[in-house]
Parts: sequence; C-alpha cells; structure tokens
Amino acid sequence: MRELLALPGWKTAPTTLETWTDRLQGKVVRDSDEVWLEVPASHFRGYVVIEDDHVSAINFELPERDPDASIALLEKAVADLGWELHADVEEDDEDDPNL
Repeated sequence: MRELLALPGWKTAPTTLETWTDRLQGKVVRDSDEVWLEVPASHFRGYVVIEDDHVSAINFELPERDPDASIALLEKAVADLGWELHADVEEDDEDDPNL
C-alpha cells in the first residue's frame, strides 16, 4: 500500500470534511473514534484528522496496483483546496537510499 499525507497550505482557510467529500466524490465512514474518507470509485481511502470542526490532515491509503489515477485525483483536489500532498515515509525508511 502507498500512503500520501495531505496537509493544508500555509495560508489555507480551514477546510471542512464536507468540502473534501464533495471534492473527491467520496463518503464519510465513522468507526468508533476514527473518521475515514472513502473514495470507492478510485479504490482509496484516507484517515481524517479533525480539529475544531475542520480537517487538519488526511493520510490517504492508495492501492498498490496502478495508483496513478488516484494520485492524479488527489493532486487536483489538494491544488484546488490550497493543500499540499507529501509522500508518507516511515522512520525506518528515511536512511534507505532506494527511496
């Protein structure tokens, strides 16, 4: 699984979960104290961090096979919303020269 972390840009206004859901044509799934934004048509989902009634980060989980369409959709959404998309690198991988 490939992971991408979406974070708001420096001067981005607070973004609601509804805005993200509309932009990605997804659905919200709540599981006990977790909130997920699922995008079934593109076969990915994101763990949503909510602070003060707005989204402060989303950790997206993309499919291993053929993630290009999902990445393109995310890149467009984050650009439109003034957010940034970052590769989620695990600490153990930071010293790996192959990444």
